[in-house]
Amino acid sequence: MTGGERRRVLLFPGIGAVVPGSLGDCADPRAARALLERAAAPLPPATTDALAQLLLAGRVSPAQDGLIDQLACYVQALAWHQVTPCPPGTLLLGHSLGELAAFAAAGVFEPADGVRLLLACDRARRETGVGQGRLLVLRLAADRAAGLLAASRLPGLAVACDNAPEQTVVSGPPASIEALGARAAAAGVRATRLPTRTLFHNPALRPAAHRVAELTAHLAYRPARRPVLCMLTGRRYRSAAGFRAGATHHLTEPVPFRRRIEQLRAAGVVELTELGPRPLLSRAAALTALTGGRPKE
Repeated sequence: MTGGERRRVLLFPGIGAVVPGSLGDCADPRAARALLERAAAPLPPATTDALAQLLLAGRVSPAQDGLIDQLACYVQALAWHQVTPCPPGTLLLGHSLGELAAFAAAGVFEPADGVRLLLACDRARRETGVGQGRLLVLRLAADRAAGLLAASRLPGLAVACDNAPEQTVVSGPPASIEALGARAAAAGVRATRLPTRTLFHNPALRPAAHRVAELTAHLAYRPARRPVLCMLTGRRYRSAAGFRAGATHHLTEPVPFRRRIEQLRAAGVVELTELGPRPLLSRAAALTALTGGRPKE
């Protein structure tokens, strides 16, 4: 991406963005319901019903699993994209799981194909023996968060997202995340758990990512109708091979969101629109812009 090339960005958020009942409250509920029906084609009836209850009726089941949360995140972002103006030159950017929604919105694959990928990821986690995971938001710069992880010597932890100058997300198994949260609190560091029981952005998922790659090789990828920026590299996706690799970034790769915001700001982007009812990433982006990406001394 060169300076001045793009002036507007649509941001597809990841886990933590879902609001129960959001499709019923969006600008065009009828179109959102139709999208849900198309996307849910590969799902068994019980899963489709649970997803509809969450997104349309706002009913959260006590037994709701991580797969439903991921599906809801994906469909909600696509529903918001349907009713958001997207003039020529708009750049699409996905955060974590949101990259799959960005691919579907760009026409790279059908909405149902993104659901198939999420199903494959869920199956690969189980087949490779990956247990539950947690995400913990620390009010720390990424380098200080990495130092805290190293000093803790807790197993399985990894920096998942560098969101803002003083906002870093850590991924890991439940026991390690709980212990890290206690250590952070004792050190006076604010720590908040995200509502997920699924592991993301962690090296422990590499075997699962290899299995998912077998499916991505057989999906039909079409040329993108709109440019999609790769969160990991900061370059535009330009090939089917690139999109295939990007389809598993939410499993194993960290999210350098702060660096992408700095890059977009330097390139002259003047508007960033987060697709959904909960603009958490927009606040992180604003903080990065205000501070120039630098944490407080």
